[in-house]
Amino acid sequence: MAEKPAVVLVHGSWGGAAHWGKVITELHRRGFGSLHAVDNPLTSLADDAVG
Repeated sequence: MAEKPAVVLVHGSWGGAAHWGKVITELHRRGFGSLHAVDNPLTSLADDAVG
């Protein structure tokens, strides 16, 4: 069986990495081992758009 890919979850506006808790639990149950929830602070449009 092929190895499952890594998963990176990024929240939208007014959210946080903690909101992915149930999704991470379910993906882990389905065999995904490399799961990452990114906590993007969303401080301002100017700060968030800088690359």
